[in-house]
Amino acid sequence: MLVLFLSFSINAQQVIDVITGMNSEPHRLYAYNDYMYVTSNEYIYRFSLNASNPVLEELYHVYSGDFASMDVYNGNIYVTSFHENSILKIDLSSNPPTITTFISGLESPNGLVIKDDYLYYSESNQDRISKIDLTNTNSTPQVVINTGLNFPASLAFNGDDLYVTEIWGDKISKIDINTLTKIDFATLDAPIGIKIINQHLYATSFLENKIVKFDLTISNPPMENVITNVNEPVDIAFAGGDMYFGRYTDKTISKIENVELGINESTNENIQVLPNPATEYIHVSISSTTENIPYAVISLEGKVVLSGNLTNEQTINIGNLKAGTYILLLDNKFTKKIIKK
Repeated sequence: MLVLFLSFSINAQQVIDVITGMNSEPHRLYAYNDYMYVTSNEYIYRFSLNASNPVLEELYHVYSGDFASMDVYNGNIYVTSFHENSILKIDLSSNPPTITTFISGLESPNGLVIKDDYLYYSESNQDRISKIDLTNTNSTPQVVINTGLNFPASLAFNGDDLYVTEIWGDKISKIDINTLTKIDFATLDAPIGIKIINQHLYATSFLENKIVKFDLTISNPPMENVITNVNEPVDIAFAGGDMYFGRYTDKTISKIENVELGINESTNENIQVLPNPATEYIHVSISSTTENIPYAVISLEGKVVLSGNLTNEQTINIGNLKAGTYILLLDNKFTKKIIKK
């Protein structure tokens, strides 16, 4: 298991408003490829993460949609529609993307997350979580758990542990999907959005006007404030080292840039990476060994973008990577921050 630790030190002065004056309040955020996808009461939007002055592109509009959570599978984004009692599928292979109904006849679907070919979703008014097999076109929903929940909203997986925000229960719960054992993980006032990245769980507290995080590598982790005094945060998403979050009544998407500046690098004088920053290639020199050792280049979203084995001296081609900051993991224990220009 790859575990990278990113530490954050954030203050209100670092907050940048990316999208303002939305037609309706933002609900959830989802970063995929070069776009940030945004749901709201009536709309599904996206905007370019590469634009200096991004503009919302309307993908779908239904007055009674109340769109919520999103996740991607085989290049398609799945979206819950709370009031339409359905889950939609956005086909990104067409331009503009086409949207169809994946399944209907549900009851207030809200949270959604995909794991191991299964789409998990919460039905808030029914206090239950169900799943659908995405590999079977004739699959029907299977109830995962329908007791002990209080308006379940967002979902996120860490291994086989499913984390659930319970808005009316004022807490985050953790469910072992193998044993269906459920425990209270943390107490928050109206938690809505959660994301897990690099073994850290991030959550919004809507009524406490803050975003918090938990280190999932330790038992009973303390709650740490990431940022406070944020007006009604509803969800968070990470892209290119920046943390984006929606502010509900402000109808605004904001971000904090360069949160990757808190990366903890390993100290090892036997490892050199040059040039850094680089545009096409990095040369890795390891003076202490001539044997092959595994390496991985990892994005700040936790995705392995390059991997292989190194001898004592080798060049790695990073020319096809997007500009940004990455982690070079060597022998599953040594880390170096590299910058692709």
